[in-house]
Amino acid sequence: MKNVKIIFVLALALCTHQVSEAINRAGEKVIVEMTDGTTHHAWFHSDVNNMGKYVELSDTPDGEHLRYESALLERITFLPPNENYIETTYRRVSLYTGLNGKKLKEGRWVREDYKGNGITLYSAVNEAARPGLVGGASGFSVVHERKFYIVIGEGPAQFVSENAPNMIGQAGNNRLLLNMFFKKTYPGFAARIKNKEFDTKGSPIEVVRAWEKEYGE
Repeated sequence: MKNVKIIFVLALALCTHQVSEAINRAGEKVIVEMTDGTTHHAWFHSDVNNMGKYVELSDTPDGEHLRYESALLERITFLPPNENYIETTYRRVSLYTGLNGKKLKEGRWVREDYKGNGITLYSAVNEAARPGLVGGASGFSVVHERKFYIVIGEGPAQFVSENAPNMIGQAGNNRLLLNMFFKKTYPGFAARIKNKEFDTKGSPIEVVRAWEKEYGE
C-alpha cells in the first residue's frame, strides 16, 4: 500500500503544464545577454514565465516593442526597481522533466535560483491538478506550484522537487526524487538525503549548498 501511495503521488506530480507567474514584470528594465556574446540594456514587455518562441523588448521605457526570437537570447536579468526587490535572472535551458531523465524539453525559460560552484538550481511555476474539493464534491482542484531543477556542470537540468500547496507527502516525494538524481554518481550523498539529513519540503537549496560544500569545484 505504501508503494502504491508513492506511485500515485509521483504520477500527480508529473501532470503539469506551464502557466504565468502571479507577478507582472512587464515594463521593467533588464540586461539581455545574447547567444552571440553581446549584452544589451532594454525594457521587458513579455510574460515572465510564459516566454515561448519570442520575447518582446524595447530600447527605452516607452519605445517601440521589438520582437526577438528566444533562441537568440541566453539570459535575461531583471534589475531591481527599488530596494524592495532583488536582481532576478532567467535563463533559457533544456530540462529533463521525466523521472527516468529521458523526457527532454528544449529551450525553456526558468528562474536561476542559485548559481553555485559546479551546481545550479532553477525553478519555474506550473499549474497542476491535485486531489481536493471541486464545487463541494470530491475531485481535483487546480493549484499553482513551483518545480525545481538541478544541473551539475553543464547540460540539461533534471526535475528534482516541487513546492506544491497541500500536496500529501510532499517532503517524502521530493526526497525520493533527489535521491534518484544523486545516487548514480554520488551514492554517499544520496544516502544522506534518504536518511533525512536535509529539509526536502520545498526548495532543495539546502541540498544544493551541501553538495557544493562537499563536491563543488
